[in-house]
Amino acid sequence: MRPSHAFFPLPSVGFIKALSAGLFRRALQRRVVCCAVAFNLLLWPGPGLVSRHVLSLASQALSVRWGVHSYEAFFLKGLFSQSRIKPRRETMAERASAVARIRISPVKFVGYDNEGVTFTACPTDFLERSVEGVKFTWESSNPDKLQIDDAGRAKFLQPGLARVICRTGSASATAAVLIRPSHRPVQSDDDWRNDQKRLDANGNTVGELGSPERGVASAGSLLSSLLDKLMPTAYAQSSSTDLAYSELWSEPRNLVGSPRDRAMEATAMGTVLPEGSNFKWAAPIIELGGRGIGASLVLSHNNRVWSRRDSRVAFDAITGWPAPGYSLGFGRIVVYDMGVTCKFLLVDPDGTRHYLGAGTYDGIGYALGGPIETSDGTHIVYWGNGRDGGLLHYPDGTTVNFTAINNRLLPTTIYDSNGNYVQVAYKDLESEIYSPVAIDYVIDTLGRKIQFVYDSTGKLVSITAPGFGGSSQNPVTRTLVEFDYQTVTTNGTFSGLTVERATGGSIVALKHVYFPATNTGYKPAYSVYGMISSVSARRQMSSSTWPPGSPPSITDGVESAAVSFNYPASGPLSDAPAFTQRTETAVNGPSAVYSYSTSTDTTAQTMTFTIARPDSTTLALTRSTNASSPANGRVVQSEIKLGSSSLGKSVLAYVNDGGGSPQVQSATSYDDTGAPVKIDFDYDQYGNVTNKREYGNQISGAWQVRRRTHLTYGIAYKPRLVTLVEAFDGLQNSSDADDVLIAKTSYAYDNYAAMGGMEDYGGGADPPGHFIGWNTSYTTRGNVTGVTEWTDLQAGTTVQHLAKIDIFGNVVKAQVSCCQEKDLTNTEATLWSQAEIETSGDPNGA
Repeated sequence: MRPSHAFFPLPSVGFIKALSAGLFRRALQRRVVCCAVAFNLLLWPGPGLVSRHVLSLASQALSVRWGVHSYEAFFLKGLFSQSRIKPRRETMAERASAVARIRISPVKFVGYDNEGVTFTACPTDFLERSVEGVKFTWESSNPDKLQIDDAGRAKFLQPGLARVICRTGSASATAAVLIRPSHRPVQSDDDWRNDQKRLDANGNTVGELGSPERGVASAGSLLSSLLDKLMPTAYAQSSSTDLAYSELWSEPRNLVGSPRDRAMEATAMGTVLPEGSNFKWAAPIIELGGRGIGASLVLSHNNRVWSRRDSRVAFDAITGWPAPGYSLGFGRIVVYDMGVTCKFLLVDPDGTRHYLGAGTYDGIGYALGGPIETSDGTHIVYWGNGRDGGLLHYPDGTTVNFTAINNRLLPTTIYDSNGNYVQVAYKDLESEIYSPVAIDYVIDTLGRKIQFVYDSTGKLVSITAPGFGGSSQNPVTRTLVEFDYQTVTTNGTFSGLTVERATGGSIVALKHVYFPATNTGYKPAYSVYGMISSVSARRQMSSSTWPPGSPPSITDGVESAAVSFNYPASGPLSDAPAFTQRTETAVNGPSAVYSYSTSTDTTAQTMTFTIARPDSTTLALTRSTNASSPANGRVVQSEIKLGSSSLGKSVLAYVNDGGGSPQVQSATSYDDTGAPVKIDFDYDQYGNVTNKREYGNQISGAWQVRRRTHLTYGIAYKPRLVTLVEAFDGLQNSSDADDVLIAKTSYAYDNYAAMGGMEDYGGGADPPGHFIGWNTSYTTRGNVTGVTEWTDLQAGTTVQHLAKIDIFGNVVKAQVSCCQEKDLTNTEATLWSQAEIETSGDPNGA
């Protein structure tokens, strides 16, 4: 008997033949008339009522029923799929028109006078699927109280209520902002939550008595504001999940990540800082190229989760995420020691810590007296305060906007000198299940979204990104990485030390890191003190998620390689946990054991870390312990030896640059015969090399300069940019005065007129991830627009190559050789990120 179907009867042979012959439309008219009423009912009420939910359910049903080859699934899949239509590049307007809903982050915000916050937006279609590559406009309902720029960066001008309005296409959304008088006091996390609860998502203010008021401050809130003014220290508590102190960056044993010029050993799966027994293991997740600046994510773990100061130890002092000891994201700034001064600690994405400096503390969180700058040689500058954030400037021209989010100073906008930016949105601390630093999503310069996915308990379970070949009508998402978790019992104990932050007897730690695209990943194991004791690289892994939305169940797979450390298996300990041995294993290979030991030379004021390697050689890393020297704490010698014979050695000397930061003054290398080769450097106040001298081997037992390279920097840019590079014959002596110029190259910046002006595409190019203000009127960017090489110094003969730059920093035209030019065409199709056409030849010829 012929079975019945809910959608339509089974097809005849003729229908299948017609379908296979490409006559789908005619066959559809003959055979699907019975469906007209059903689909009309689905579509008639509009996407906001019935169809959104029904089509969402239909999509889920298709993914399940396709496995049993149901005919209705085949029909619906063909009806809603674009697979039979030749892919076509979508315009920005078409992508914007596909947006049905905008989700603003944060959904609402309580701020204070003269503060600010950055809003981000996530666009979805009527099936709640992400729409990529969308440009937004931002407005303020009350510009007298709140101003907002085209990147969503808001500034609070005076107390009151305002709404932030975000638009694209026909879709719009709003977020309410309550601006309170005076300044935000120092708050605990609970204070922050209670403060944010003064405003609900509908824009209603909630007074101290619990009565909601529309746009009117209640008696309770007025009293609270008065108390804030009279007693600003009433909330003065440090945040509850971080324990910051200066020894985290000043004490060499506490260093983690990749600190500059320190004794560090490279290994097959990471790096080791032997002094603190720190192993940094990193798992790259995505390197998403963009326009000018890309979005990069790396999961890092540092084994030095116990930090030491005087007779105290603390576990995970700067709280790791997504688990203790881990770092994932774009770094953060931690403010601490708020007394007469307040201190600022910059934490890099891999956990590396930099001391930014201190400012006068006024009870509010200001760093008064101008910008503060790192003194470790990195020359990172922060303009801002500890209350609502500021701008962090890196020497390469990258700027990071830090905002007060979730009672933390977190990066929200990262941009380059050409106005291209990446934005970061965070989960709301009010929900109380997420970490204060938990990322919600990242939007790159092309408007693509990297989504962080969480389970019902707030644990990060996966990260997704746009897939290949998707469109706004048929988006494709790929899962980059998945995580699952385990509870680790931590019963390690200490003797003679005060534990000021403990593990609580157990921690929730990562169990697997899984990359679905390759079925590979990592499986860490942990010691009783809570740090990673081994990492196993795995293959043939798999994952299942059932029911949908639940945390993934990841299999172990098969081990390919591993590294392990002999951390103590029990206590009590009189210091932070340390290892003395590292073991590396690999499939079909022998185990390799590395042993660590330390010695101190009080006369030479050095400390040496010796690593005995499985090939019978030793690596010795020596650092200075001379507190009065610029070399203090930094590696001054590394040597590889076989028995008593040296196979190679490098010796470093240090000097303070013009800004007071330590830099390498000279580097001397010795081969296995003991013959030395030397180079040395001079620096300016910004840490830039101004002279590099190459000595080669000694001449008659003395160091004589063979070649000197001199670099001149322009004063119009901070950091300064190289404008002239000169190479000199050093004449094999120690004086610079008689050096003979033998080569010279100069660089011109931002001379856009030389090639007909900056390309602005007729003023119509306005992609996502680019500030509108960075147009042809913004010309101080630091783009190289001309290079001049001297081919004959005596005759003054030069060859000049010019370049034309567009408003996004792309080279669109370049003189590559005599009478030859290369033209690069960028269009909206790639949001002006990649050249689509490249033309080379004589611009005046055919």
